[in-house]
Amino acid sequence: METLNRSAVIVKPRHPYLEWARRDDDEGLAESVFEALHAEPTVYLLPEYDEPSSQHEVLEEFWPVLFEAMLEGWVMDESHWPKNRTLQMFQEWFEVQMSSIVEDLYLGEALEYLQ
Repeated sequence: METLNRSAVIVKPRHPYLEWARRDDDEGLAESVFEALHAEPTVYLLPEYDEPSSQHEVLEEFWPVLFEAMLEGWVMDESHWPKNRTLQMFQEWFEVQMSSIVEDLYLGEALEYLQ
């Protein structure tokens, strides 16, 4: 088992995200996508941090990218995204769980970036 030089964050949508997604939901898929994002959320790797107090600093740096990734997961047209996004809005729209320890249990294959 090897410890990676990364931290991890899981981002799950909250009700404000669902309300936003419903606005552009011509096919009635918003609720099923919302449920799927809760059942199997994406795990994002971020820079490592050692102290719990550093967790907030990492989140402050990366919340815009995380917010955009979650918005893009529903609609790619940025003109439909909410304007004037803030860290407070991000925290209202998403449940965030961070971990400073990321262990690689599968050492049989090197990590690689998929396109």
